[in-house]
This record gives sequence, structure tokens and C-alpha cells, in this order.
Amino acid sequence: VVRAKVLTLAGGGRFQGMLSNPQHAGVLLAFLAALSFFLLVNDRKYVFRPLWSVLAGTNVALLLWTQSRTGFGMLVIMSMAIFYARLGAAIIFLPIAGLFFVGVASVIGVDIGEVGFERFTRGGDTRTKVWEKMWEQFTENPLFGAGSQQDAVHSENSFLLGLASYGIVMGGLIILLAFATGWQVLRVLRLRAYFEGVDRRLADLYVGFCGAYFAGALLEGYIVSRVSAPLVLMVIFSGIGGWLVEIGQRRHAEALHAEPIPSASDTWLAEQGSPEDFDAADEYAGYGDESFHSALSDSRRRLDD
Repeated sequence: VVRAKVLTLAGGGRFQGMLSNPQHAGVLLAFLAALSFFLLVNDRKYVFRPLWSVLAGTNVALLLWTQSRTGFGMLVIMSMAIFYARLGAAIIFLPIAGLFFVGVASVIGVDIGEVGFERFTRGGDTRTKVWEKMWEQFTENPLFGAGSQQDAVHSENSFLLGLASYGIVMGGLIILLAFATGWQVLRVLRLRAYFEGVDRRLADLYVGFCGAYFAGALLEGYIVSRVSAPLVLMVIFSGIGGWLVEIGQRRHAEALHAEPIPSASDTWLAEQGSPEDFDAADEYAGYGDESFHSALSDSRRRLDD
């Protein structure tokens, strides 16, 4: 029933599904796989975890089938953010482990290409000439660009694609989007200490998504697309980022205006006046400083005299 040739790129055998090319499929699958990981480790309803496991495995398998190095790199970035709360700084070894595996496989002569993943280990520069061409088109038409027809040929960088296709205004809007998103990410990171539970894990997912989105945009042109899954996800996560900032600011304000816990010295000074008060102050003796204990002893001696 399923015609495999329709789902793959002719001649290359790379999975593209119902999208225009394997690169776009790889980018979408990277986001879907990362979201499946997030649900797998954070969903408190264990009955759904087998479902998230199946989705995560399926999305990763299809991502590998696309042989999209950009998509795989984006998945690594988001996975590092998702698992940071559980593994801490050790998560930085995730990409190192992947590179080590590829290196060992090359040394011992394992041909990864035998299972259809040869693009992950293949060297060569597939972007520089395309970037130079797009920059040349922009310099020739800086105000209005070369038109939308050019993106059917070259779409290997969202920033250059915007400049080359629609001129400096579009390029400026994309750069503005990157700076605005970066500023919101910094605000979320600054307020991360005030998040608790799922809010903190959602903040990690948001940071990972934004990092992967713009890292992938350096190699693919999906930001300029009129309607695309990454663009829809960007709108959703922008709203999530704004909500996180609002929650963090509210909790930060609550922490600043919280009623302080009185110190031992403050309690003693407020309640002094009778021997019973000094007996009660002994309960705080472990929290006071030497000057406080000295003043307490002098007052006892005066009362005894």
C-alpha cells in the first residue's frame, strides 16, 4: 500500500516523507524527536511513557533515514538542554561520545554507509559555494533582492536567503528576530532559579529549541518559508518564552518582598525585659554571633546583682 519511492528522494534513498526534500524532513523530525524525549522523561502519567518511547524511537529512526546532518545536530542541541536537569554538566559529553563513535568506526573499518548513514561520516564542504552565490545575489540587488525564484535553487542559510531573495529589509527582520529571541532566552536563563518543577524543565526545553532553531537556520533556509513546521513551532515557543518570563518575574518579585526571618539578635532585642526573656533567647544561642552572646551574659550578671 505504501509506495516507498514516493517517500524517498529518487536516486539517493533518503527519506523525505511528504516534504519537499530530506533536509526539511530532518529538521522537522529533529523537533519531533526532541519533544518526544521531553515527554518521555517528564510525563508523570507513566501509562503514556511507552507511547512517547515509540514516538521517540520512530522519529530518530526516520531522522537517520533522512541522513540530514543539520537535523541530527539540532537534535543533539535540544537533547543536551532537555537532559541537562537530570545529568548536569555531564551532558556536554553527549556530542563528544557521538564523535568518538564515528572516529572509532572509521579506524576499525566499519562502513556506516552500509546501513545508509554514509552522509554522517562523509567529509566535504557543501555550503560555502552556495553561500557565496547568495551573497553575490544580495550585493547585486541589495534593496529588493533577486526575487523568490532564487530560493528554489539555493536555500542553505536563512539569513543569506532572506537577503538574496528579498533584500536588506527581509534580512534585517530575520536578524531582529534572532536578537529578540536571544534577549528573551537570556531573560529566561536569568530567571531560571525561580522556576520549580515542570516550569524549570520547560525553560530548558525552550532554551534548547531556540538554540537549535537558529543553529539550523545557519545551514537551512526554513525561516524564509511562508508556511513551515519550524515557523509554526517558533511562534508557539515564543509564546512559551514570554509566559516563562512572566512567571519568573512574578516569583522573583515575591521573593524580594517576602517577610524576612528574624535573626537571633533581633528576637532578643525585641523581647528583652525579664529573666524569662533571656531564657527564651538561649534557644537562639546557636545562631548568634560572639558579640550577641557577650551582651546576653552581661545582662544576666546585671540582673543577678
